[in-house]
Amino acid sequence: MSNLLQRTIDISRGKTKRSTVLAREKAAEEERVKNIQLMPDEEALQQARRKKASKRKGSRQSTVLTGNDDKLGP
Repeated sequence: MSNLLQRTIDISRGKTKRSTVLAREKAAEEERVKNIQLMPDEEALQQARRKKASKRKGSRQSTVLTGNDDKLGP
């Protein structure tokens, strides 16, 4: 009987298994965000440029290069 009473009290206070799991996940996500190291602006811009260039190069590439002697085109 006391277990049922305690569960009823916890539910009325908003303490359910799901709410505690969500709170724990939210706290873990906030901690993860705090631990992310910020990149300097210039470094982030260079990384974005390299990413775009590699996407362009990949979409234009018609064959897979396997060695140093392989070339694209004539």
